[in-house]
Amino acid sequence: MYAIGRLCFKYRKEVAKLTLKEMSEKTGIKVSTLSAFEVGRSRNMNIFFEYVQILNQKQREEFMRELRCILNAWKKE
Repeated sequence: MYAIGRLCFKYRKEVAKLTLKEMSEKTGIKVSTLSAFEVGRSRNMNIFFEYVQILNQKQREEFMRELRCILNAWKKE
């Protein structure tokens, strides 16, 4: 889950250009909960879907490509 959380962190910060506070305001999820997800302390996949929703179509496609790479790496382990 850590790798997925880090991917969400990357896209929130670098692509969507949102702070944790702004993400919290958009989603209604507490900053502490978002932070816990981004560092792998939370496995709540409902939070994952909130990250996907903030992206536009092109960003979502790039995100999904990176996610597939993560999942494929897990399969190989």
